[in-house]
Amino acid sequence: MSITALGFVAIYVLGLGLSFFVNPMFGLLTYLWAFYGDPPSRWWGNDLPDLRWSLTAAIVTLASTAGSRKPQSIPWYSTWPARFLILYAGWVWIQTIWAVYQPYHVDGAILFTKYVVLYGLIYNIAVDSKAIERLVVAHIVGCFVWGWMAYTMEVSGRLEARFGPGIDDSNVLASHLAVGMAFAGFLFVGLQGLKRWGILAAIPFILNAIILAASRGVFVSIVGAGIAAAGFSPRANRRVVLGALALGSVLLVYMANELFWERISTVAQTDEAAMDTSASSRLVIARAELNMFLDFPFGAGHRGNEVLSPDYMPPELLTVGERGVPVRAAHNTFLAVLVDQGIPGAILYLALLVWVAASLIRLRPAAFTGTHKNVSVFRGALASSFAIILVSGQFINLLKFEMTIWLFALLAVLERLAQDDSLKESNPQPGLDKSRPSL
Repeated sequence: MSITALGFVAIYVLGLGLSFFVNPMFGLLTYLWAFYGDPPSRWWGNDLPDLRWSLTAAIVTLASTAGSRKPQSIPWYSTWPARFLILYAGWVWIQTIWAVYQPYHVDGAILFTKYVVLYGLIYNIAVDSKAIERLVVAHIVGCFVWGWMAYTMEVSGRLEARFGPGIDDSNVLASHLAVGMAFAGFLFVGLQGLKRWGILAAIPFILNAIILAASRGVFVSIVGAGIAAAGFSPRANRRVVLGALALGSVLLVYMANELFWERISTVAQTDEAAMDTSASSRLVIARAELNMFLDFPFGAGHRGNEVLSPDYMPPELLTVGERGVPVRAAHNTFLAVLVDQGIPGAILYLALLVWVAASLIRLRPAAFTGTHKNVSVFRGALASSFAIILVSGQFINLLKFEMTIWLFALLAVLERLAQDDSLKESNPQPGLDKSRPSL
């Protein structure tokens, strides 16, 4: 067995052990360790058994949380994202009765059930702003590792490789890394000391991997994220945020390669005859997806849009899929939801987006006081991250994008922290000197 594989397993086992005997946060960090390490996609992974490393870490972490933490002021299952996610997973299980391809659909039902558990884990373990910071820093470190891998790879054309579970496409990879870059930018603005400079050093490597992926949709989403960052950043840090956005733009222009600019130059093209094959095909795919929905208003089941594609799309748009038959996946998240989960799924998906918008508006920086005063920085990072997912999701299918679940959970945690602070302000403890910060 290679030294790298032994090191991965040693840290993995140590983290899960600390989850039981010290703090479940170690288990969640171990989950991220497995997510970003992803043995099945690494050369040294051949020396290890396929233990579903991320799923195993999640299950062990869930077990370690039983009776080990104080009940939250708002239980995880009472939050709106949890309700919508539970209903969504439940609806997917009901669809098993008529799904067009059972193997894909059962996998999807298990996946969305896992996401409900993951949401609950993050919500229960991220008990305060320090815990959120640890998770976010771990995410940034993971994105840096992927960025370093991309930097050391020989890339011909676009960066296409599996980096982690579900991250096996250049567009999805770029979306994931863009979220990491958004958090890195806000933490650089909001943190103090050496940690912020370490985060700054990671940004060029993350940005380089995004450039190598050359995703037009993600480029547009980064522009949207910049607008969200300017609008949702804490007032005290707004000038710094605007300055960071300007420097980031300069860095992008300096680092971008010829392929990146060739692809980005077609973003503003609206003449279908002048579009390249990839761009013009999206219009044909969108029309086909709408026809699938009309034929399956209650959904065709998980990945149903892909299974049905040969019957709705011209052969020249199809590529050989996992089953050895020509298929084409959706290139729009909402259309994928509409075809796969039908009207009920689309309603739940839109309800989640409405909740996100309402929550971000409701959580103005003034909502955070006392021990959670600095959490307003995360509000700006979350607004930028959701902008990335929403905009890039218009060009690619992010229905299975795990990062979305992380963001839902973190935003729900911010709402809980804001409510806790509000209650403390309205019901101060007798004899408490509010002028002194809590340690």
